[in-house]
Parts: sequence; structure tokens; C-alpha cells
Amino acid sequence: MPYKPIMPPKLNAIYLLGEDKKYALVKLNDGRVIQCRADCYCYIGDDNDEDLDVLALHVFYKGFDSGEILVENDIVSVEELVE
Repeated sequence: MPYKPIMPPKLNAIYLLGEDKKYALVKLNDGRVIQCRADCYCYIGDDNDEDLDVLALHVFYKGFDSGEILVENDIVSVEELVE
């Protein structure tokens, strides 16, 4: 049985949409709005302590082969992208 971390709610919403092959419309703290699908979860270090494990989610942008890594604090809101 694969390991599944206990994800914070916004990251989990993006992850679950990705499992259903759906895209998420994500509003970020920096003012951007992205359309993305979850790729995988990972752990990153904290800005102040590289040894601290912070759960993160790697996402791919819709229509691109690139994306970014998000943490819960980056996200304002998550909705399913309806086209």
C-alpha cells in the first residue's frame, strides 16, 4: 500500500482533483491565478531551517510541461477548473 501523507486542506484539494484527472484553479498569495494539476507531493526545507520538513506539492501548469512547488501557505483558494 503506497504511503499517503496527511495533507493540509488546500494541498489535498489540488491533489484529489489531479487524481481525478481534473485541473485546479488556484489563487496564490502573490496575486497570481494558475491552472494546474498535481504531479506528486514532496518535502522541502523551511526558509529558516533547511532540516525542517515541510510538506509541499509539485504541480504542472495546464498546457505546459513545467510547473512549480507549492506549500499550503502559498495558496489563498482552490477551485475545480470548469471549462
